[in-house]
Amino acid sequence: MRVLCTNDDGIDAPGLACLHEALCSRFDEVVVLAPDRQWSQCSHSIITDHALVWKEIGPNRNSLSGSPADCVRVGLLQRGPFDLVCSGVNSGGNLGVDIHYSGTVAAAREAMFHGIPSMAFSMVLEREVEADWDVASQIVGTGIDKWLQGPRQPEIWNFNLPARWNKDDIRDCQPDPNPLPLAFKKTEDGYRYSGRYHDRKRSPGTDVDLCFNGTPTLSRLGGF
Repeated sequence: MRVLCTNDDGIDAPGLACLHEALCSRFDEVVVLAPDRQWSQCSHSIITDHALVWKEIGPNRNSLSGSPADCVRVGLLQRGPFDLVCSGVNSGGNLGVDIHYSGTVAAAREAMFHGIPSMAFSMVLEREVEADWDVASQIVGTGIDKWLQGPRQPEIWNFNLPARWNKDDIRDCQPDPNPLPLAFKKTEDGYRYSGRYHDRKRSPGTDVDLCFNGTPTLSRLGGF
């Protein structure tokens, strides 16, 4: 099987290396095409008004001067076909309504538009907790194995990894429907967002609730 691997944190992000390692141990060929810079919270942005620069960095390792969705679009055209598209591991959660703002999930969504199954991986961060990429790699591998055992339909499997893992297995759940807090602080320059990610509302049993309590989550996203 052939896999396209991308992210929204950029080609040099540790999460991309984590995901790439997990994929290479399970698939025949993994092609990396990731943005050449940070694209967090870009949602499903695409560039159509100027040329995108493709740079080959190493064997099956490439960068593009475009968004995560651009990487999937160009990657499918230039190096496809692919059996699977994987995006992440994002430094920060993409839970609940975050999926609409996320460049990580947008890359997976772009693959789904073209009838290709996709997975998006994100890891919740806490200031006082150092990101543990070894633990992340373990959970990512479990998520990939779960997909390999399934029907492999053209849908998005959106995984979120907790900052503090309590050893629970990955739980299937729905995204939390609550909006992010409308919290802004007026400054000399305008309005700066002042909401705290971990203070957001959470409905019992949803991805926000489970992941904030240490359980890795999977939400299966279909349609648009």
